[in-house]
Amino acid sequence: MKRIAFILSLFIIPLQILASGCESAIKVKAESECNYKKYSLSTGVGTVSDRDCGWCALRYNEVWLETQMPKSGRLSIGTDGHYIDGFMAVYSGSCNALNPIKCSNNGRLPEVLEITEVTPGTTLFIRIGLVEENSVGVCLQEMEKIEYPKCTTSTIAANHCSEATLIQTPNGYCGNTSSDYSAETPGNLQNEFCGSIENNSWIQFVASAEKASLNIFVKNCKNGIGVQMRIYETTDCNYFIPYSNCWNPAIETNGVVTATGLTPGQRYYLMIDGYAGDVCDYTISAGEGVETPQTFIEDIICKGERYKKHGFDVSEPGVYRQTLVGPTGKDSIVVLSLTVQEPMFTYLSDSIYACERYTKNGFNVNTQGKHYLHLSSAAGCDSTVELSLKVLPYKEFFLNAAICNGESYELNGFSVSKAGTYKKTFKTALGCDSIVTLNLTVQDGLDLHVDGKLDICSGESTTLYASGGNKYTWLDADRNIIGTGETLTLSPATTTSYILYSKNEENCPATLTDCEGHSYPAVKIGEQCWMAENLKCKTFDTESELAGYYLMPATRYAEDFGPYYFDPKNSTSEYDDDLTSAHRQKLGYLYSWAGAVALPSADDALNQTTPFADSRQGICPNGWHVPTTNEVNTLCNTIGGSYVAGKKLKSKDGWYKKGRDYMAGTDEYNFTMLPAGFSVGNLMSYLGANGSFWTSTPMSGNFEAAYDWFTFYTTDILERTNNEKYYGRPVRCVKNSY
Repeated sequence: MKRIAFILSLFIIPLQILASGCESAIKVKAESECNYKKYSLSTGVGTVSDRDCGWCALRYNEVWLETQMPKSGRLSIGTDGHYIDGFMAVYSGSCNALNPIKCSNNGRLPEVLEITEVTPGTTLFIRIGLVEENSVGVCLQEMEKIEYPKCTTSTIAANHCSEATLIQTPNGYCGNTSSDYSAETPGNLQNEFCGSIENNSWIQFVASAEKASLNIFVKNCKNGIGVQMRIYETTDCNYFIPYSNCWNPAIETNGVVTATGLTPGQRYYLMIDGYAGDVCDYTISAGEGVETPQTFIEDIICKGERYKKHGFDVSEPGVYRQTLVGPTGKDSIVVLSLTVQEPMFTYLSDSIYACERYTKNGFNVNTQGKHYLHLSSAAGCDSTVELSLKVLPYKEFFLNAAICNGESYELNGFSVSKAGTYKKTFKTALGCDSIVTLNLTVQDGLDLHVDGKLDICSGESTTLYASGGNKYTWLDADRNIIGTGETLTLSPATTTSYILYSKNEENCPATLTDCEGHSYPAVKIGEQCWMAENLKCKTFDTESELAGYYLMPATRYAEDFGPYYFDPKNSTSEYDDDLTSAHRQKLGYLYSWAGAVALPSADDALNQTTPFADSRQGICPNGWHVPTTNEVNTLCNTIGGSYVAGKKLKSKDGWYKKGRDYMAGTDEYNFTMLPAGFSVGNLMSYLGANGSFWTSTPMSGNFEAAYDWFTFYTTDILERTNNEKYYGRPVRCVKNSY
């Protein structure tokens, strides 16, 4: 019965074998594969001197195993998880005379402990102890015999995938998971790696077979928790396909990274990262499947050509292998990575005036239509540039001016005194016609009066009172503004004179006209006068900082992101369902920040990091300017603050709905902000869902300028943020106060 009971016990709980002390060690044989067996832990029988890695002070639950060192001379002892407050120790000898060989030293049970420097056939005792756990899974695996490679002189692993170091001598490649490396988690890499990424580095190799194995040797870890690695395929260093196991033992140990399903001749990438940021030395030797070229060539040919150098004769892109035999009969392996460049086409669109010539981008033409320029790229391949050129018959400018009854307008070549529309043709320096259209208004004069004491003695003050006008500005003798309003108090030190200025006009007209003849409604909000429609002008007016110039249309390839405009009315987006044809005609143009504030180049825009000294007219009509952030603050405060301004300024329709009517605004002030979206060059985004306009105030960064925006996500709010200056956004002009 006792024999039967013992057999039944083994049958019912085959993996819970009890052992206590070295004398009761369970005999286990190393296998070719790692198969975990579960062992129960019993109360330990005491410590064994200091041989248990300095973790002998605590009372452990433990299990003892006995095995033979395998013939390969390489034994891997693995556990099925991470355990805190534990150790693993390996001994040779006998239970009464144990000789320590290797043990963990960081107070936690490792996943892998590797034994290599022991004679095959030697009896080994393995002691595993845990403070709180009562069972542990263990596997003993016989590993292939490999020699620890000598570290060769290696090019340092690259910081980023796109710069990955090519292994040309994989046996003995060595490196370090230096803390100088920065984290890199592009695309889907984080989801396809072993865990978090702290100090990654990159190497690459060329596969010579469908399976490749890299033997990894790790030592000198700062924290004792090792490295983690995985092999990938990628074409853009942004999205990655894993081809190997994710090797992550979480202990300073050696191991193997194995990739399968490889294409011989193709490049693959190995990402190496210190586990939890650990800094370790590592050495790599190639077990199989890694090409070891003496020469690696990267070259480019044009479409239709053949590559006939170094023994190759190929015409398609790819990685090719060539084995050459030298004079001594020794093989020399050459690997070629070949790129085939397609013909390149570049499309340009521009305009000139009839007497000018287009001399940019290698052209020298003056006729309307399409022109072509054939160039060669750096690789000598065909490169074609197509220019669509428009020839404008003349330059045209529009002026709006007013004089008082009895005065004469004597500016810009005109000499007229009656109200009406006048045209005058001038010749530019190049002989082009320049037509200026003047809209002149004649107003009745004001009967201005100044009352107050005009004669005072030194040290006295006087107050002057203005009447007969509707808005007053006081100037000193040098025509500097010294005050506004009906009264002015002065204490001059010497005899001087002052000027009273007043206009017989409304502070905010019903409409305004730009220099190209486009008319816009205007609206008075508080003391400010705003355009009530987005600007759609590409010519800088006569008083602008870039007077006489006009903006170029945006292109997808305008890499300098200088001054440009883009017309969004024919664009589409996923949010434009509720924009009608009438809405689209009122979207205006989208301008780069350089175009909005009249800066001649991208560099000028990038270097403008402080506010302009004066109001910046930019692309706005004469008498108007691009608003500052302070002026937008005034607008917000006038209508109740930024948290309600968005809804009050947005148009009542045209905004993306999809069943959410509250996205539109109430347009209480007839500001009628439409969702014109934004662009990068001529690439459109968020049409129907985002409305905004530039301010002239640059933010702190070189690539940023302030803008204000309204979106269907934050319907009620007028938000202020910053954006790269090469973005295209609308312009809303505000009228000059004087």
